[in-house]
Amino acid sequence: MCIRDSLQPGQARARPGGATVAPATVPSDEELTGIVAGVVAGIEERTGHRLRLPVRVRVVPDARTGGDALMVPVVAGESVRACRILLPRNVFGQDAPSVTSTVAHEVWHCFQYDAAPLRSLDVAPLWIVEGQAEWAGEAYVGGSPSSAAPWDTWLLQPAQALTRRSYDAIGLYAAADAAGADPWRTALPMLGRRGAPAVETLFDRSATLAVRRIATSLVRSPQLGDVWESRGPGITGSRAAPLVTVPVGEPVEARMRVPAFGVLPVRIAASGGEVLRVALEGGAAGAAAMPGAGTVELNPGGTALFCLVEGGCTCPDGASLDGVPQVTPGEGAAAVGATAAGEVAVVAEFRTVEQACEASDLVGEWVTDVSNVMRMLSAQYGAMPSCRGPWVVTFTADGRFSAGYEATCQVNDVTGQARARFTGAYTDTGRTFTVSDLTGDGTMTFGGRTMPLPGVDGFRAALGATADYVIDGDTLTYSFAAPDGTKPTITLTRRS
Repeated sequence: MCIRDSLQPGQARARPGGATVAPATVPSDEELTGIVAGVVAGIEERTGHRLRLPVRVRVVPDARTGGDALMVPVVAGESVRACRILLPRNVFGQDAPSVTSTVAHEVWHCFQYDAAPLRSLDVAPLWIVEGQAEWAGEAYVGGSPSSAAPWDTWLLQPAQALTRRSYDAIGLYAAADAAGADPWRTALPMLGRRGAPAVETLFDRSATLAVRRIATSLVRSPQLGDVWESRGPGITGSRAAPLVTVPVGEPVEARMRVPAFGVLPVRIAASGGEVLRVALEGGAAGAAAMPGAGTVELNPGGTALFCLVEGGCTCPDGASLDGVPQVTPGEGAAAVGATAAGEVAVVAEFRTVEQACEASDLVGEWVTDVSNVMRMLSAQYGAMPSCRGPWVVTFTADGRFSAGYEATCQVNDVTGQARARFTGAYTDTGRTFTVSDLTGDGTMTFGGRTMPLPGVDGFRAALGATADYVIDGDTLTYSFAAPDGTKPTITLTRRS
């Protein structure tokens, strides 16, 4: 852990003592120096960072540090010249792994002061400074009883803001490790960053993907897949995810307001119905799962459908529910996480097979020539090439959206090829549909040279918004609000 040193600038980093019995033996300063040297070498190997600061260690009376292990930076001007680690005698009343974890925790602070400017560490948030050190100490020894309290806080308070976390952010680093990142390599580059940029650096992926993994891991239902369990050095068995039982005939929801990087994990008990519908509201990303089916990743406003009918769900016309997995009734899960403060919710309900089959007239594949779309968009978003080819828009029964084309294009009498694809999630009110979390891009190739598709922002604007729509037979007509206040219209024909 780190406290303000009254004699010099810089933060002293300290770890609370946890011993309740007097130590039988206390190593000499010489023995401790050897232990610390071994820990330094081990962390250097894991991080690839060679520690330049000399490390001094000594045992002190408990009263000297209030019973906490301390790392005090030795500061000269604006530079840290050395690390001084003070270990109170009570530390050695713990089990051996806890002692080594404490030493590694304090040594990690030396690496932090070696890797980042003093000023940035003095104002760095505790979830970075102490969360890193808590994970590093425990990961170094493979876990110990000393991290039980921080782990319990992480696991039992999923809606806690990162800015209010410190040692309990051990779970964040463990989640990054479980997601395939290497915190030994990504933690030090976090220093000097905050919020989403720091999280993205740690996970080596977008904040949206990171918060989805955090959310699912806090459900702690490993029978649904690895992503639904938290794992990490020293982890306890605590779990906060409530169990929501879905009644037949009415929806049930779990709803709450969360801060940035707060999450809502929920266990779902579902049996007795035909088709389970799980919807997410708010947040940045989430997922749902039921026994016997893989994880369905969801974006805000997205829904997942699961068939609980033995033998499968068949619509009245004899067709199966496309994209709807058959699952085993029992305990499933859903989770949603936020990258910005706001309200999030998980809503679950049963529908009959017939209702699910009729859930949205949008479900299916719709097509027009891409020239019609480009002609309409060019009036709003600038000139586009002259292209011909099928523009295909797909709405699936489980709330997924995609659109794209492959076409032959002509620019200044030169012929080439163009392609684009966009994906997202959609919600349907029966009169409007809203596409959320839209991603995608496009390219053009002329004379062997590939370049970005002109007007791609127009495609995103035309797709990633709320649109009014009407279906007349096999014709879908929808319109959206353009920047100039007009409502351009696109007409497509059902292909399937």
